[in-house]
Amino acid sequence: MYDRTSNNDIETAARMYIVRLFENMVLQNDEIFMQLKSSSKSLKLNCLINLEIVVRTLMQIKTIIVLAINVATLWAVRVDIVTDGLNTGAARFVRDITGPGITSRFGFNGTDLGIAFQLPNGSGMYLFGDTFNGPCPSPGGWRAPAALRSQTGFTSGTELANGIEWDNAVGGAYAKELVHNDHQMNVAHGPGGSYKFSELTVIPSDGISIGGKVYMFASSVHDWSVIGWITNYCFISVSGDPYGENWVRTDVQWLNDGKVDLRQQITLDKAGDGWVYAVGSSFSRATDGMLLMRVREEDLMNLARWQEWGWSESEGWKWRAPYQGTPFLSDSCGETSLRKIQDTWVLSYYDVKKYAIVTRYTKNIEGEWSEPKVQVVGGTWGSCGDERGCPAGTVAELYGGYIHPASTLDELTLILSQWKTEPYETWPYRSMQFIGSI
Repeated sequence: MYDRTSNNDIETAARMYIVRLFENMVLQNDEIFMQLKSSSKSLKLNCLINLEIVVRTLMQIKTIIVLAINVATLWAVRVDIVTDGLNTGAARFVRDITGPGITSRFGFNGTDLGIAFQLPNGSGMYLFGDTFNGPCPSPGGWRAPAALRSQTGFTSGTELANGIEWDNAVGGAYAKELVHNDHQMNVAHGPGGSYKFSELTVIPSDGISIGGKVYMFASSVHDWSVIGWITNYCFISVSGDPYGENWVRTDVQWLNDGKVDLRQQITLDKAGDGWVYAVGSSFSRATDGMLLMRVREEDLMNLARWQEWGWSESEGWKWRAPYQGTPFLSDSCGETSLRKIQDTWVLSYYDVKKYAIVTRYTKNIEGEWSEPKVQVVGGTWGSCGDERGCPAGTVAELYGGYIHPASTLDELTLILSQWKTEPYETWPYRSMQFIGSI
């Protein structure tokens, strides 16, 4: 726990807690968000780094009064945000896996995500999101998704604990965009051009290999600039070669429904008995909850054959028809990752309200899940000596948390992202490897 004699530790932890509560309230209140968005850039920055300004702002909200009165007693109990190990969570940092000098030879230095799955040829593929020539989001060389390959963890003699090493990129010396997307906001996009939103980018959520083919699940994103990021749909692309080199974008799509559809971000894995299980969420972070879904491997591309786990008072929990499911978890989530590791289902996700990467697990995917375990805790930018976040051991502006399929339950490799969003074109914008356990 924190050393209660250290004013610096208490002040830093208090700032982190207040900022997180502030950000969560903003996420849940569009009006407050728009007021903040219309404020000067300097005010926004001060709100994030100056405790006094944050408190004065939050005092306008009734619920913060309780926190302000009782903040001194916060350190007497263990809460999700303040954990043992100086608020660092259970997982340990291994190395950066993207960035200057790491992915430069593939024609990019700035990217995020890094969703790992096994290709039909036995090697691993990693899917990345918005990717740029330079080390941060900028106009140069924007493509999404992009992908790299690695034998690490999949081939005898390679160890994930030693760090992921890259073999090659999809596209060769210059990692290419896997599927076309418009990268603009002016043209209607969708079946027959009927959908009213254009497409700014395509963000992958998972990949899976079945029967010698490779399938990529991704979200068609309309806009990053508004709260509750709007997606057009989640869709599947297919590669017919065992290396995942060439991709075809298909019309197999889960259309969005007013920004709240829980099928806009899908992560999945094979059960080993012919079934594929999937977890769906909203992508937008504006809607809590996750859906559990399943489909036979041979029916992956037939949405009518998908089933959803759902509850009713008369029948309890059972597998139901498409769009008849109900959330099996109510957590607030960003990115999600589902993997079957050593006969145990493990789910990792960015918990928006906890500002942390957490994991749950279960032996029976239709049964009870464990309580969430904090793996990596979000921090702030500062001068504590750790360039990833303060207090040392935390990660500022973290997200992602993808499970490597070659993990074990005791050595659970997680791939996190970090982006320093202010100012906009700023390093770091990268993916990192951590190792924890369930």
